[in-house]
Order: sequence, then structure tokens, then C-alpha cells
Amino acid sequence: MIWPPYFPALCPPIEATEVEGPLYRLISGKVPKPSDFHSYELLYPDRDWGDKACQACGLSTHRSLQDGLENYQRLQRRIPSLRKKIAVAKANHLPGKILNTPSREDRNHYTW
Repeated sequence: MIWPPYFPALCPPIEATEVEGPLYRLISGKVPKPSDFHSYELLYPDRDWGDKACQACGLSTHRSLQDGLENYQRLQRRIPSLRKKIAVAKANHLPGKILNTPSREDRNHYTW
């Protein structure tokens, strides 16, 4: 696969795997739109992401609906206007790679 030129070196990381099964992503409206699938790197190209540069080029996802719902509820408490719904990509063998990228708040976070 050919990665975009703005991806940093070794991105995606070697340990990232092929995507199998559904992915769940928070979106801003009732229906997914292209802007729901823009990476932070595309949204904020002048920001210095430091050691999170590769992660900023991907999209935040979850591997299960339950994990997506837990993240949704946590975000809704913190930032009610941030995201409204959960979209699911159901196809197997989605393009790209995926890697578990846990944080303090979300141990089941994956970057696609």
C-alpha cells in the first residue's frame, strides 16, 4: 500500500496489522460525512504532533461496539458537542493498518 506523503517515516508502524472485522468511529451527525474521516494531521497541518505524529495521521476507532459506547459516554460528559453518533465499518479487509494505541482514559483505543 502507498501511504500519503505527509505520513512520517515508519508510519504506520511495523507492528500495525491488517484490519479484520468491524471498526467503530464516533461521528458528528446522524449520517457519516467525509469530514468525519479526516485525521488530525489533515485538520491541523501546522501543529507539531511530536511522538504522536503517526497517530495523528490515522483515525480513532474501537474494535467493539461496547468500547465505542464507553468512549462516547466519556466524551459526551466532557465535551457534549464533540461527537453525536457511532458509525461502523463492517467490511473485512478494510484498506490500511490498525494498531492498539491506548491512552490513560481509553485502553481500547485503536488508530486506523
